[in-house]
Amino acid sequence: MKVCLIRPSVVYPPGEIFAALTPPIGVAYIAGALRASGHDVSLIDGLGESLDIRHTWENNTYLYGLSFQQILDRIPKDVEVIGVHAGFSLDWPACRTLVNMIGKEFPGVPLVGGGEHVTALPEESLRESAFNYLVLGEGEETSAEFFGVLGGDSPDFELI
Repeated sequence: MKVCLIRPSVVYPPGEIFAALTPPIGVAYIAGALRASGHDVSLIDGLGESLDIRHTWENNTYLYGLSFQQILDRIPKDVEVIGVHAGFSLDWPACRTLVNMIGKEFPGVPLVGGGEHVTALPEESLRESAFNYLVLGEGEETSAEFFGVLGGDSPDFELI
């Protein structure tokens, strides 16, 4: 399958020292597991691809990294499934906005969420966003199995 994994931009309140210059290690692990399973994976690092850009966000916070539109523009048009990392709950409102935009831009393409926020609040994450599926907890093995089943002729999720 042609998979696009996305680490969204991150949210910081005013006065916060910007120290999120961390590699998207979780997304990288998932990408490695998917590639080892034969999937064609592209990555978009919303923070890492635009470290020096800050956008004003809601409630006097800032969004660091690529704009939502820049992320949308980087998603391959022939993508078959999109995975989005929903990290910290502080980032959830921005992540949710991005996920809902992706859902409108790519109708019919399955949207899979993973990360700390969706693991902690799975029902809320599904209810509030365009996510179709969630991978909870450590996702390397589960993602490889899930994406393999999702790409099958007749997906049987009970196999996971």
